[in-house]
Parts: sequence; C-alpha cells; structure tokens
Amino acid sequence: VATHMDLTVELLGAAGIKRYEVSNFCRVEHESKHNSAYWNHSDYLGLGPSAHTFRWNDDGQSAVRWNNKPSLKTYMQHPPDGHPEGMETLDLETLAGERLLTGLRTIEGVPLMELSGRYRYELNHRQTEWLQGLKRDGFVHDLPDAVRLTNSGLKLTDQITLKLITL
Repeated sequence: VATHMDLTVELLGAAGIKRYEVSNFCRVEHESKHNSAYWNHSDYLGLGPSAHTFRWNDDGQSAVRWNNKPSLKTYMQHPPDGHPEGMETLDLETLAGERLLTGLRTIEGVPLMELSGRYRYELNHRQTEWLQGLKRDGFVHDLPDAVRLTNSGLKLTDQITLKLITL
C-alpha cells in the first residue's frame, strides 16, 4: 500500500496534481473548501440527513457540533426545528486534540502559534522529545514553527497522531 501511495504521489505530481491531504489531491489552488473547513476547524453548516454542523462560540473558548437526523425519511418528515440531535460542546483541550488529529492529515500540518494562541495548548516535554525522534527518523519535517509530517510520516498519520495526543 505504501509503495502504491508513493507511486500515486509521484505520477499525480508529474501531472501537476499535488497532494494536500493524506488521501486528497488537486491542481494548484483547487483544494476542497468543504473538507478544508473540517481540517482547519472553521465553522461549517451541515445540510441534509446525517450532516454535521460545527460552530465556534462567540467567546472563542469553546465550540458546538451537532448532527441532523440520519434517516432520509425521518429527516423529510421532521425537518430540523432548531433542536439539533447529538449536540456537544467542545472545550479548548478537546478542540486542540481535534486540531492535531485533522491538521496532521494535511501537507501544511499544524502551526505551533495557532495551538498556543487559539487553543492555549503547548506541546509538553514528552511530546517535544518524541517529535524530535520522528524528525531524526524522517517522519516529521524539521520546522521550528509547525508540526508537519513528511511523505513517510503521512503514511503513518493515524498512528503518529494517536501517540502524540496521548503523550
């Protein structure tokens, strides 16, 4: 699978189609705005059955996420009425973990200034040490201002992210 992904990245890159997320490619500046809203923690509105909505609260200290009814029949018979299903309030700690989870899937990674500024989250000593090892092994770019996975690291995104957020 890893060899096939390397070949995909190489062939699409030669055709002018760049990788911008673990499994998404596009021509330059044609990234999916829809998916990018998820990865960057921007507000988004979900329309239709099972769709999810995400919105930062005015205080910037928390956000809410909810989903619509999953059944098309139920959704059509009882359209959203201002009482969303599955509503959850997300605190900054949870949001920081999510931002790492989604942001490390992208080529840009996660800026450390964003983590500290928006989420009030600082990498701890264990995380920093572990990331240094991943840099030496070629899985993380050597950047002073962001955590960003290399092509080798992107092959292990889920494993790397899970370990990072549990250290």
